[in-house]
Amino acid sequence: IFVDRAAAGGYPAREIDAERATLLQASGHHQSALDLRLRLVRDEPGIHTLGALASLLAEMGEWSASDSYYVAALETDTGVSPFACSQLLYEWAVCALRRGDLERAEEVLADLNLILPQHVRGRALRAEVAIARGAAA
Repeated sequence: IFVDRAAAGGYPAREIDAERATLLQASGHHQSALDLRLRLVRDEPGIHTLGALASLLAEMGEWSASDSYYVAALETDTGVSPFACSQLLYEWAVCALRRGDLERAEEVLADLNLILPQHVRGRALRAEVAIARGAAA
């Protein structure tokens, strides 16, 4: 209902669609969210739209496609701040760990460490991956 009010108030349609996709995703309406995310990527392929699509695909268990979109999102980052790409790398590593791909998680966390070594949650996740790798050995 708030999204509809934002539209009536003249809020930019692209931002409303991004919020609507987030709400659909959070409430389990993945196909509708996917349709919106794909349109947003088509209209403006950037780190935020591609990253959101990657996250949705990971949530849907579409790991290969998700990985491809994480890469594409990171390749579009032209910002000066390390935060957008570092947060995306962290999220990608969490997804890799969740699916049991410890090697991918470690690779992604190594990239995160290069960009923002002080990323506290990334450092904690790196320790979790190391523990899991020890248990898997």
